[in-house]
Amino acid sequence: MRFGLIDNYMLFGGGEVLFLFARELARRNAAIVVITSERHAAERAAEGKNLSELLAEHGIPCRVVQQVDSKEVVSGISSTTMGFSFGAAWIFREGFIARFNGRLLNMHCTRLPQNRGGGGYSWLIMKGETVGMRLLHLIDCGIDTGAVVVSEEYIFPAGCRRPIDYHEYEKKNQVRFLLDFVEDVKNGKEFNPVAQQETFSSYFPRLNTDIHGFINWEWNVSDIERFVCAFDDPYKGASTFIDDRRLRLKECYSITSDGLFHPFQYGLVYRKSAKALFVAAKGGALAVQDIRDDEGADQMGAISVGDRLHTPSEHLERAMRFKAVYLPGGG
Repeated sequence: MRFGLIDNYMLFGGGEVLFLFARELARRNAAIVVITSERHAAERAAEGKNLSELLAEHGIPCRVVQQVDSKEVVSGISSTTMGFSFGAAWIFREGFIARFNGRLLNMHCTRLPQNRGGGGYSWLIMKGETVGMRLLHLIDCGIDTGAVVVSEEYIFPAGCRRPIDYHEYEKKNQVRFLLDFVEDVKNGKEFNPVAQQETFSSYFPRLNTDIHGFINWEWNVSDIERFVCAFDDPYKGASTFIDDRRLRLKECYSITSDGLFHPFQYGLVYRKSAKALFVAAKGGALAVQDIRDDEGADQMGAISVGDRLHTPSEHLERAMRFKAVYLPGGG
């Protein structure tokens, strides 16, 4: 397939990659408009500023809408419009998709069909995956089910542990990937979309750090380490308690040099150094270098040897039951 003449672009959704891509298109004098939700418009995107502020500073038109198929959006779609979605907050319906005549694509940052859904890099970190993929697929009425138009597979560097590490490594590569695609379309390149094989598909839902990010101290220490990493920066951190105080853990590493522990010892702080707390766990210990309260105050000095980190069962049960849904207006 060839996409034909494209002379204007609609970008749907939010985030830093959308902004960086929009900025590069604008620098190339492309006609562009960003269609976003209240939630995405207010979220921090880059440089400590939210998406609306950044787009305004660069003179990029932006419309904040409740319904993506509203008249003000639909009226801007022509036979030469190409649309890109970046985690858009809406479900694109069949009639709206049809208006683009096969020129509405989704940017996806994990392999498909194995990693459909939300949660992004956090699920990859929990699973211990190191293989990444950046791809564009056609949008249909399913969730990340459309045919893949173009893709690149790669290996994340060993230093990538937290979602922010994955994002910082990937953002420039994703923008370059998108710009290469736009240039190929402009030059009339022929693409061969590949249908996704449903027998290999998997889906993982969106995550909420405040509800899903509770540590189960019965897990193996390596699983705990990956779990803490998954909710590390840019998120608030994985949660647990000392007595009735909720604490947030970041910068944790599993170690095995101190031997094994009895299950009754799991969660106990058995050693404390100037830089870390050492917590007994299944299969080893967790070295914790950053532990704070819900207000962000450092709690390393307030924790003593013999204190026990624990997570009440009601929080673990809710984490297993809760399904996060993010609406266009927030919440």
